[in-house]
Amino acid sequence: MNKTTIVIWVNSPPQVELGAFEGLQSSSGGSVIFAVLGKLRAERVNAGWSQHSFPEHVRNGLSVDDFTLLMNSKFPDAIHMFAGMTGRVGRALTVLTRSVPPKRILVYSERPGVYGPCLKRISRALLQPIRYRYLARKYRRRVGILLPLGSAALRRFDRYGWPAENMAPFMYCPPVPEIGDKLRQSHEVVRFLYVGRLSRFAKGTDILMKACDSLSGEWTLTIVGGHGDMCHEVERWSATRERISYLGALPSSQVGEVIAEHDVCIVPSRVDGWNVVINEAIYAGRGVITTQNVGSDELVAAARAGIVIDDHSHSSLAKAMQKVVNCPNLVEEWSRNAKNYSHSISPESVGVYISQLLDALEFGRVPAEISVPWLPKKPRED
Repeated sequence: MNKTTIVIWVNSPPQVELGAFEGLQSSSGGSVIFAVLGKLRAERVNAGWSQHSFPEHVRNGLSVDDFTLLMNSKFPDAIHMFAGMTGRVGRALTVLTRSVPPKRILVYSERPGVYGPCLKRISRALLQPIRYRYLARKYRRRVGILLPLGSAALRRFDRYGWPAENMAPFMYCPPVPEIGDKLRQSHEVVRFLYVGRLSRFAKGTDILMKACDSLSGEWTLTIVGGHGDMCHEVERWSATRERISYLGALPSSQVGEVIAEHDVCIVPSRVDGWNVVINEAIYAGRGVITTQNVGSDELVAAARAGIVIDDHSHSSLAKAMQKVVNCPNLVEEWSRNAKNYSHSISPESVGVYISQLLDALEFGRVPAEISVPWLPKKPRED
């Protein structure tokens, strides 16, 4: 693609996308800037999410409409990528699509999730299909490419009415941390790790707790996380179990180092858009046990670096964890596979992929035909 400005529209300063856009800027020779429409939540500020090197243009006191028009006047020939279609970002998308042609507009979006207490789950299950079918009708001729995060999200948006030829998979891609190789030669005690929000309805922290209470053998679990509806419950639970260490919240810059000090990451989510702990575990050469509800579970399957359980029951999670405790040689096998696969999800690979998508958009090629670096290559049809 020709050198150009790429404006990334986000509700709050980015973190999970940074690696991808670092790779894009490097591969395309263009200039990436962020248009920030809102503020970070306090827990993300504390985790260091606001620290990055990209130029930011912040809405401050302007209305979303006025800020969008101002950005378009400053960068009249830019390519625009939007982090979703709802909220403030969705409003900016509506304003911009009135004057900017589809070949300069992309949207990346997580799979809409049905989570929360019972009544909220019922409400979301009923209303989400209506809402997202409406958004598909509204934007499918105004947006050049829709980039669902993960294959499951792609299938969901296909059901909502997005043309398959105008969609391509996407992924969150955090920066690669500088960490050493800390893999042990002996695994008498398997060291499990959970990193993330301590939440019952989305992250499945209660599933992990129940699974651990039924494990036998030599193992430990470290929990990293300082916010969520289960914080106090996790703190009390871990204090009564000698195998469990609760570290509380840590800056995101330290997460890679902590992952490297453990053997297997546990991602027990009931629902997730794209859990980047799996990216970070593969960067560190570590295996993962996860549910199939996290978007990034497809990385574990593609890398052959762990186990993807097909439900979110504590018994299935306990069975997978017990398998590693009983067969600790899996730790080294998964580590080798993760290291061999890690380049497929590197900022360089993802950046080149985005650059190819932008080329496809500019020259009228079908984005769905571009090879996705982190997924197994499809067999050629004769």
